[in-house]
Amino acid sequence: TVTSLQSALSTAHRRLAALETQSREHEKLQTLYESTLAEATDRIRQYCFEQQNHIIALHQHYDDLIRQSREETLEAHITHQRWQESLSRLSGQLREAFKSREQERRPWVGKLRAMREENKVLRRMAGWEPLPPDSEEE
Repeated sequence: TVTSLQSALSTAHRRLAALETQSREHEKLQTLYESTLAEATDRIRQYCFEQQNHIIALHQHYDDLIRQSREETLEAHITHQRWQESLSRLSGQLREAFKSREQERRPWVGKLRAMREENKVLRRMAGWEPLPPDSEEE
């Protein structure tokens, strides 16, 4: 009985030693798992942070480009509008100048017609041949 108890005790000690060894290995594996998971989580968190900052920078860049484009478009519209206003004023002034020029010429054109008519009448009265309509001798 003592032998069987010693044998059982030594079996229990061996089993206990095996379980302690196995427990230490499991603790090492768990520690390795936790440290690996913490490192992976930190790396993923850092990667996500960098990507988010990159996306924010891209949005800011494109917002700046859109703002600049809008400003340039607005400036172009204003320039075009000024050109149109200037051309409209110029057109009005040219019409006014042509109108004034025609009004200056009107009395002379009327006088010239009257003189041609008088020339025709005088030629007829004198018995001369009438001049052709495109003649410069009148």
